[in-house]
Amino acid sequence: PVSTPPPPPLSTPTNNTCNTDAPVPCLQTIEELLTSFQTSMESGLTSLESYKRLTKFGPNALDEAPPTSIWHLIAQQFEDRLVQILLGVAALSGLFSYLEHDPATSNLWESFVEPTVILTILLMNAAVGVWQSRSAQGSLEALQKMQPTLATLRRDGKWLDQADAKKLVPGDVLKLKVGDKVPADARLLKLQTSALSVDEGSLTGESGSVQKLPGNEGTSKPEGTQTAPPLQRQRGMLFSGTMITSGVGQALVVRTGMNTEMGKISRGVADAKKDEVKTPLAIKLDQFGDTLTIIIGVICAAVWVVSIPKFSDATFGSTWEGALYYAKVSVALGVAAIPEGLPAVITLCLSLGTRRMAQRNVIVRKLQSVETLGCTTVICTDKTGTLTTNEMTVVSLVLLEQQQDQDQEHEHHVQVVEHAISGVSYSPIGSIDGILMNEEIQSQPLGSVADVAAISALCNDAKIVGHDPHNHDAQKDTKNKQKNSLNTEKTFERVGEPTEAALCVLAEKLGGVSQLQQAVSDS
Repeated sequence: PVSTPPPPPLSTPTNNTCNTDAPVPCLQTIEELLTSFQTSMESGLTSLESYKRLTKFGPNALDEAPPTSIWHLIAQQFEDRLVQILLGVAALSGLFSYLEHDPATSNLWESFVEPTVILTILLMNAAVGVWQSRSAQGSLEALQKMQPTLATLRRDGKWLDQADAKKLVPGDVLKLKVGDKVPADARLLKLQTSALSVDEGSLTGESGSVQKLPGNEGTSKPEGTQTAPPLQRQRGMLFSGTMITSGVGQALVVRTGMNTEMGKISRGVADAKKDEVKTPLAIKLDQFGDTLTIIIGVICAAVWVVSIPKFSDATFGSTWEGALYYAKVSVALGVAAIPEGLPAVITLCLSLGTRRMAQRNVIVRKLQSVETLGCTTVICTDKTGTLTTNEMTVVSLVLLEQQQDQDQEHEHHVQVVEHAISGVSYSPIGSIDGILMNEEIQSQPLGSVADVAAISALCNDAKIVGHDPHNHDAQKDTKNKQKNSLNTEKTFERVGEPTEAALCVLAEKLGGVSQLQQAVSDS
């Protein structure tokens, strides 16, 4: 009997370097990919094979960072050198107060007034820092929200419309249409429309949609011998977290979970959190604390040493009592030299800065970031999505209108007229100068305004999605965001191309196609 060679080992690529163990999907033909992942466009994977691969590769989800405990946040507030000095002074002051306390002459609590005041100031300082850190956590959560929860895939030869996206595995065949978020890194197999475009702004920062190439047309050419081209030039790849803006097509899943490009960003964010560098203010405070510790320590020790001959003074009952008394005097001198209110004043000033920034929807996770921004002279940033919101709005409508001559009542001439449009973003709330909503279309159903409304609404694949403010969950989320002064939820969002979405909003401001249909039926 003739033995057939075993199929190639299933592997999912984890980087952009070509090798035999992890081939780069953008450099392979469709036939090579289907053979490598042991699947087919007609039937997809079987349920049994899908379960095996899910066990091997894990769920299609980004790793969730363990939440920072409240005790860890509290401990972080006491990492400042000046705060540590005050803690040491408070402990010494409390110890000496306890040793010197005489129950017959004074109350125990009266002896602990000084350490209690110091600890109260430090606890208030820590409380403000913990509140600020808890209210602005969520950089990794924001990436997880970009991952879709449902997907349409082919399993056992049948299409499943509401499949759990977390159970996707390499080798699954997906169906993607306008408005869908790509659930995993995939290679576009074929189109069911003339073209398919993807908004990759969340991944590459580019505002314009990218038209993808199906099949072997999307096979990229390697740069050099083994390296894949940048993401922007991988025209046959669909990346997790991006949105389909036009077209319908089928794709082959090649990477899932943390192996996707979005997973690499998530891993980078997690690594960056581990390598946090102190701000200039924190460095200066540490240097100030070190210098202050040495100076105060030398002065306190010198005062105590100078006072050694007075330990046996007749006013003290014993030499030990005299030594304890002058030790307390030295500590009191040190406490007087330490600016106990400095940490609280710094925290208060930085908190006021974060509050002002939060009112402008700026997320400040650490108080010292405000000081860092104050020291910044140049900011290098990408415009789209950072300085702008990657949204489009129609602000002007230009029409050819007939105007009546003032001299001759029956003479008319055509004139170009520009109408300013109010409103921002994708909210349909706004008006058009010189054009009344609904009335213009009803009075002239065959006029230019009706044509603009019809074309904007009908020759359009985009749609506007509104979030119901009366929804209980929405109200709860809004209250939480207002509590944190970080209300960044959009009331209206687009599904599709930004330009087409802007035209949808224009049609709403003009009166919409429903008004046009009513006007035509009435006429």
